[in-house]
Amino acid sequence: MKSKLFVLLLTVATLFVAIPAIACCGTSSADNTPIQSGKVIPGQKYTCPMHPEVISDKPGQCPKCWMKLVLVKKSDQSAK
Repeated sequence: MKSKLFVLLLTVATLFVAIPAIACCGTSSADNTPIQSGKVIPGQKYTCPMHPEVISDKPGQCPKCWMKLVLVKKSDQSAK
């Protein structure tokens, strides 16, 4: 019984450490853009798949749902 409790507590403690580390990796804290994204191209727009009204000049996360912003294709930009 004590060993099962120990394993459970160890698992919970690991999750408290691992989840924030996973959530923050891959973005710079200064501007919230992906570190491995390469160059930000002027004139490119990024939008949220769930909230198309959210538009940004750089990659990042949607402020409403925290999904990753996706690049708007040239054909999508010309339609607007």
